Amino acid sequence: MDSIDYFIEVNRQNHAAYSAGLATIDGVSLLPFDDREKNNYQYAVLVIEENLAELTRDELVIVLRAEGVLARRYFSPGNHRMQPYASSSVDSDRRLPVTLDLADTVLCLPNGTSVSIQDASRISDIIRAATTNAAGVRRILTRRKDS
Repeated sequence: MDSIDYFIEVNRQNHAAYSAGLATIDGVSLLPFDDREKNNYQYAVLVIEENLAELTRDELVIVLRAEGVLARRYFSPGNHRMQPYASSSVDSDRRLPVTLDLADTVLCLPNGTSVSIQDASRISDIIRAATTNAAGVRRILTRRKDS
């Protein structure tokens, strides 16, 4: 507990670096923290809008992992698709469109003391390069899937 302020400050600085690095990328939104609240800045959560980023969240995860970034899908799959819920309601997908959207679009980036401000900037650069070259990235991923 003696180091909690240090951990929070590292997370806050990383979040700020992600925010600066991702700010102008179409279809990629870093969820902000409310400065009026006390936060630990533990999570760096992105929402990926495929129609703007031209890549899906899952395609972006593949790119990031290929570059050694331990990004992960977040809130995926939705709880209603896991047992025991999946077998108890056949129309839950229809009734939970927001849950489905979040489960398909939310991505969590690495954070914490093992991530430096430079790492956060590099990760942002990878995301920018992938979305800027989305058509080429998608062709490569399709070829990989087909082989």
